[in-house]
Amino acid sequence: MAKPRIGPFLGLDAADAIELGELLAFLSDWLGGDANRLDASLYEFLNVPDYVGPVCTVDELRADLDRFARMLLGYELGDRRTTTRNDPVEN
Repeated sequence: MAKPRIGPFLGLDAADAIELGELLAFLSDWLGGDANRLDASLYEFLNVPDYVGPVCTVDELRADLDRFARMLLGYELGDRRTTTRNDPVEN
């Protein structure tokens, strides 16, 4: 794993920058889990009138999160998913 390169973030401790970058990467992965459902939820959360249409999609939000995470962590994020989600076992 590449050593994180901390950019010009004055007043931000290196450990905090790394943790923030990892949190942003986690949120991006979570948003990628079900973009259709989350797009509808994001649209509702933003409370935009129907005639305006979507102002931001989950993919656009993910791109911003990934960009900020890359700035904080100093390396490309790639595919960070290492485990698959298992469906609950029914008894």
